[in-house]
Amino acid sequence: MTSIVRGHRTTRSSLLAACVLVACCTGPLPAALSGCQSRDAPARVLTQEEWRRVQRSLLPEEPVVQHPIDAVFHESIRLIGYDLSSDPIRVGSPVEVTLFWEVLQPVRERWWLHTSLLANLEARSDRNAVDGLYAVHQWVPGHRIVDHFTLDIPPGMDGGSAELRVGFRQGDRWMPVSRQGEGALRDDGTLSIGTIRTRWFPPVYTVRRASGTIRMDGRLDDLAWRRALPSSSLVLARDGLDADPDLETTFRMLWDDDALYVGIEGADQDIWATHTERDANLWEEEVFELFLDPGGEGGPYVELQINPLGTVFDALFPSASDRNLQRARQWTIEGLETAVHVDGDPTRRDTADRSWSAEIRIPWAALPGLDAPPADGRTLRANVYRYERPAEGEPILLAWSAVGGPSFHRPSRFGQLVLRGEPRQAPARPTPTATPTPTPTPDD
Repeated sequence: MTSIVRGHRTTRSSLLAACVLVACCTGPLPAALSGCQSRDAPARVLTQEEWRRVQRSLLPEEPVVQHPIDAVFHESIRLIGYDLSSDPIRVGSPVEVTLFWEVLQPVRERWWLHTSLLANLEARSDRNAVDGLYAVHQWVPGHRIVDHFTLDIPPGMDGGSAELRVGFRQGDRWMPVSRQGEGALRDDGTLSIGTIRTRWFPPVYTVRRASGTIRMDGRLDDLAWRRALPSSSLVLARDGLDADPDLETTFRMLWDDDALYVGIEGADQDIWATHTERDANLWEEEVFELFLDPGGEGGPYVELQINPLGTVFDALFPSASDRNLQRARQWTIEGLETAVHVDGDPTRRDTADRSWSAEIRIPWAALPGLDAPPADGRTLRANVYRYERPAEGEPILLAWSAVGGPSFHRPSRFGQLVLRGEPRQAPARPTPTATPTPTPTPDD
């Protein structure tokens, strides 16, 4: 028999010799781990360091855990419990999970160890234990295994709570649960072992006060724009994962006593739009979108769209649950100014385009929820979106703050705009004063 081990061709005799070498250097190597004596074991032999890592994961006695479960799978594997690195979990950040297992009987089949954190989105892991080194069918009866791993929590997951589930999976087949313990069996075959608190923090953007003139030409090259902070790149709208670099999209904002200024720029190799009538369904093509909640209470909020042809859609929604589109689009932003600049041809799909950008000026007086022009330190809620529609394939939806679902109408997921900067004061003119009369002095 010939096997491939770590990229080298070896004979069965040399493979056995390698196993003996590892066993001599590290102590007895269980047959189930050797990769030499089990027909179902993988061909790759563990290195000395890998075997030491497996050994370090074995516990001499029952551990004390944060969350005891005491569930049993297929009369063979007992889940003692689990630990978490943090509670609550911060959405968008990784969380370290530690599962504690006891092997009761040998498991003859190959199974993936499945763990998931489920809310509106799912963070999941299907893997072997101990950094992928210790497959379930290799587990040795009597072993107590501590298994550390990380779940990456998607930024689009909602704050509140999420359900932690575990199981052993072969495709769509799940290992039976013999005893639920402190867990609860779900319809999909997984075992729910806890409800975990999650906390979501909105992204924050500092809007600097404008200084100088802003020409509304769509180019964003005025000196005033250089003072504006560039935003982070827009991400995939549903889960918050990074978008394709070829769709790099950012925004900048400024403000003064009269208006909010928004500039959006996006790379695009195939710019496309046909709508030229105001308040048309611009989202059916490619578009930048700004959602703005001036009062920060979830409504009323403004939806403003602009496409590469400069066509505008604006609407006012009382709340996310009251979205009568026909009524909403009858509203107009009084005094709105917009402009676009396109490096390409949006009317043709066979041209090599590069990018497009939009400039927007929204008078404060036109916005609901503002009793007076805002002052330094005022916080508004907003989100910036982009629809990209390739010539082939599904549309790509981007967002500044991921919404965790298919709808952009989630004010609870809007980011925060913080206005900063005091009005520039004109230098005070010196007050004219009379020339002082010299004080007479007595003659010498």
